[in-house]
Amino acid sequence: MLLEFERTAKRILQPLTSPGTRRRIIAARDSAVGLVAGGRSRLPGERQLPGLLIAGAQKAGTTYLDRQLARHPEIGVPLTKELHFFDDRHHRGPAWYGGHFARRGRYRLTIEASPGYMFHPHAPGRIAATLPEVRVVLLLRDPLRRAHSHYLHERRLGFETASTFEEAIDLEPARVEPDLRRIEQDESAVGFAWRHCSYLSRGHYLDQVRRCHRALGRDRVLVLRSEDMYARPAQTVARVVEFAGLEPWVPERFAPNDMAATGGPRLAGATRERLAEYFRPHNEALAEYLGTDVWW
Repeated sequence: MLLEFERTAKRILQPLTSPGTRRRIIAARDSAVGLVAGGRSRLPGERQLPGLLIAGAQKAGTTYLDRQLARHPEIGVPLTKELHFFDDRHHRGPAWYGGHFARRGRYRLTIEASPGYMFHPHAPGRIAATLPEVRVVLLLRDPLRRAHSHYLHERRLGFETASTFEEAIDLEPARVEPDLRRIEQDESAVGFAWRHCSYLSRGHYLDQVRRCHRALGRDRVLVLRSEDMYARPAQTVARVVEFAGLEPWVPERFAPNDMAATGGPRLAGATRERLAEYFRPHNEALAEYLGTDVWW
């Protein structure tokens, strides 16, 4: 109920509100949901923590996949998407996290999707410690398109002040690297620029996939290409359901997805060439590690 209300409110309010108002709405929503979760965590009965996480990448289709799986009759979802427990809110503790989920036994499986988990240097280890049997899905989108989509997203929310994508990526190293060093040294640290302005950094997929493999084991991490999911959603959902240990299932229909039709936002030719060259060695190293052809 709360999840459906959140989605409806987002569709209605986003075209009508300024970035600052949307940020305040998001903060108010998170506070309200957090209070509900805190109260539920103190109720008797053990909560069913997730058996499957959709851990990233940001702007790579995590919401789309989460919405398809949420229609499965044996899958439960938390009070709201993107709890960000294993990256930004780990200090709130496992009882707070558990309060977002149904009581044990109501569903065969519960899932959670927070696209920052694969990017956070400490999140995979935290996941392994809290959810020792969990399985994790990583959706990887063409890092060039992902970066531009991420920039447009931050502009819509009002977090990004750079007026062009080119300016934002030029500023990224000076903005993000101090945050990253601080987060690596202090597990409790958070970084505004690291979270909101990491357009190119989040496309360095190899380091993130390796980190998940080291913490969780390769057999518990499913790496998928977002473009394949958009082109063949039934096959992707079926594969994830099988990976999660459930009986074969796909929804009767799939909701439309803008990226499936358009391939994502377009970039200026010079910027596209610049970033294609920038990401080429990263993409080739990822393909070699996974034993696949180069995806992008």
